[in-house]
Amino acid sequence: MTEATTFNLGDKIEMIHHLIREGALGPKEIAQLRRLDFQRPDQPAFWRLMVTYIEPGRNLSAERLRNWALLLTCMARTDYSPRIPLGAALAMSGYSDLRFTRLLRMAGDSRLTSIQTACLFLANKRQGFNWVDLARLVLTVDPEKITQFHQEMATSYYRNKENR
Repeated sequence: MTEATTFNLGDKIEMIHHLIREGALGPKEIAQLRRLDFQRPDQPAFWRLMVTYIEPGRNLSAERLRNWALLLTCMARTDYSPRIPLGAALAMSGYSDLRFTRLLRMAGDSRLTSIQTACLFLANKRQGFNWVDLARLVLTVDPEKITQFHQEMATSYYRNKENR
């Protein structure tokens, strides 16, 4: 599977935002997404979104399904503010430098758990952020693009940390 371009990914995120926030999904389905365990994505709302809107007709790896499950549960729990980069949102909400560097350093399932922890932190602080950044953090597989995005996140995090 080829990695989606930022433009296509942005379109998908906007569509999901519309489905979650504009009433296309009912309260029961949104609750299912909030409760979704990314390790075992077994909620009907997850599968409905995947096969109908997100990746119709595609056979995805277990890893890709876990990544999408994490992304959807984080989106269902947090506020969407497209003008606020994820790194800036973490800095503005008081996320610690140690947690931030750990978020960028982790790999595998511990990386996904660290991302989930950051999303729960932002949800508790009611700090919105750009979900496209979250999608790039979760779904990007190319090591060069991951490194480039980590640098972008660090830049927005520390610029906003200095301005607090």
